[in-house]
Amino acid sequence: MERFIQEFIQKTKRSNNILTEDDLRCKLFQFLESNNRNLGSAFDEYELHSEIRRYWDRREPWSAKLKYRSDLVYINKNELIHFPWWNVVLPSKWFWFSTYKGILELKLRRANWESNKNFIKKIQNDIDKLSEIRNKTQSREDTFFYIIVFDKKRNIEEIETHIELREWMRFFYKYIGNSNETNN
Repeated sequence: MERFIQEFIQKTKRSNNILTEDDLRCKLFQFLESNNRNLGSAFDEYELHSEIRRYWDRREPWSAKLKYRSDLVYINKNELIHFPWWNVVLPSKWFWFSTYKGILELKLRRANWESNKNFIKKIQNDIDKLSEIRNKTQSREDTFFYIIVFDKKRNIEEIETHIELREWMRFFYKYIGNSNETNN
């Protein structure tokens, strides 16, 4: 998986190809789906989905407290839990999932957008969100957690010194400039 993320980042050189975070999510989704058969047998039971928010904790099946919306997540298609079940009424999508292969959180800072401090704070919030998801669900040892950041405003050198990453998490950062400058 990591190889495909790095390949996607490497191929993304022009900022005018990505206007919004939704563009980033769509382009990465399309790239990963087109390479799905190359991921290997470890991904056979998993499907890539976007904006999924219902993580289910088997220890507390009646609890609906963990409602984070992940940008992209590989979920086990055989363990999708449809409701109503156990007399639990789910207010929106009518499903939960408990087994996932990995979560990808995406961030895009536009050229005329927020300060470094606010942008770093948003990244840290996603790191904390992934930590809570990992702690409250049944993640396996081979589960991956990625934070993928594209920056159109300013190259924050040594950005990893400004955030508190966890040892089980991978962080990718790419400065892609804005549409008025030449990118590498």
